[in-house]
Amino acid sequence: MRLGRSVDADGHILEPPDLWQKNLESKFKDRALGLARDKEGVESFIVEGHFSETSRGLGIAAAFGQPGEVAFSNEFSYLDGPPGAYDPHARVKLLDEEGIDAAVLYPTLGLLWEGEVNDAELALAYCRVYNDWITAFCRPYPDRLYPVAHISLMDVERAAAELKRVAKLGIKGVMLTPWPANGKAYGDTYYDPFWAVAQELGVPVGLHVIARPHYALEAALFRSGRGLGAPLHRAHGQQVGAQRVHDRLQAPPERVLPAPGLGGSGRGREHDPGRERTLGVEQILLVERLPPF
Repeated sequence: MRLGRSVDADGHILEPPDLWQKNLESKFKDRALGLARDKEGVESFIVEGHFSETSRGLGIAAAFGQPGEVAFSNEFSYLDGPPGAYDPHARVKLLDEEGIDAAVLYPTLGLLWEGEVNDAELALAYCRVYNDWITAFCRPYPDRLYPVAHISLMDVERAAAELKRVAKLGIKGVMLTPWPANGKAYGDTYYDPFWAVAQELGVPVGLHVIARPHYALEAALFRSGRGLGAPLHRAHGQQVGAQRVHDRLQAPPERVLPAPGLGGSGRGREHDPGRERTLGVEQILLVERLPPF
């Protein structure tokens, strides 16, 4: 017997590659995100008007279910993915086929740029374009598709303003990078204005892995307790910082079923209390909660 609802808690969409070229405000047009083939013919990501240090061979982002020789070939393009990655109606049809009731949707291209951008104003401009698009994407199916906003915290006042703006658009959560772009761990008082707005508006906040140019080195430093990631993992992050945030965010953790999504998806799973996981500050600094069903 099926109990409760099956929710894809980590679904992904594939943003239109010309999204920022078409919608970024005019003063940043020459620094728009996009896709192009480099001199070796590899489909690559454009960040701030030049080829990314990290993101090449973007067909792999769209190659759900494809064999490795196809997914990693230069012939398979970012635009060759399944319809449900680009179209909300096709996405809901896929959810129906998989027996999944709803999906929480995160970006794909949005995971690739934040580690390479140091301009806080530009970062928020990128975020605004995406946030407008993802809310429009989900709008036809408010009970099935939950949009998650992307907000950069390099400039906390701008970030708080963007959180207020997207809350009015109907966003259901906010995604942050686990590597603070400005070097301040999330437990730092610098971020208090943002946490205060999140609490006031009741917007869940979660962390999602992103691509970074020097990820392998930083990962090694993180594991050894050194480097930029260390404050997140040690006293100023998951311990002291998380507790400070938790003291101000009173909503209790809720339980969600981590059903697979289109980004790395398989079959939806029946609700099984023994397989639930509780998401809370011990894991991601802030309580990550799905909106009420």
